[in-house]
Amino acid sequence: MKPAANTGALFTPETKKQAATSQGIDCTTPNTATTIATTAHHAIATMTLPDTTIKLDPDPTTNQWHAAAVGQQLWFTLDNPGPQHTTTTNTDITITLTATPGAVTINPGTINPGAHTIPIRCTTGRPRPTTTNGNQPSPVCGTSYQHPGHYTITATRTWTITWTAQGHTGTETITRPVTAPTLDVIELHSLLVPNS
Repeated sequence: MKPAANTGALFTPETKKQAATSQGIDCTTPNTATTIATTAHHAIATMTLPDTTIKLDPDPTTNQWHAAAVGQQLWFTLDNPGPQHTTTTNTDITITLTATPGAVTINPGTINPGAHTIPIRCTTGRPRPTTTNGNQPSPVCGTSYQHPGHYTITATRTWTITWTAQGHTGTETITRPVTAPTLDVIELHSLLVPNS
């Protein structure tokens, strides 16, 4: 007795090609769209992007204690490298990449209970204007510390990468580490000295 015939839908190489072609995928080379996307992903992963450096204003390293004070408002400044463009060729596929810098997420380096524990998300940062009076917080990107200690600030920047190659295009989002300072925070006390 012969086995029963398979009555399910059959996807021959020709029907697969017709289906792919109807979706705008070039099938002259096997797995062209998949190969290009994989190559683009590799190019993005190995793309060289400029470093972002976070600085503090006022700069604690310039005072006599080389430290910030508890409750002192610190303003973050951030590099703005602007969009980055590059073209690379891999396995005979030429890929054009455009990387646009996005927000920087800063972890202020909490080491004590009750200190600032929420990461700070900044799209921009700027130094304190010389006309700023008093201990005013930054309107765009800054923090203050409520406990003395040694803090290691860490941060990452989000980049949006757009790629094009052989009529195909795509977008990916990646994060890269940011250069950030370490910080000593001390508690300052006022001392009243009577006139002699």
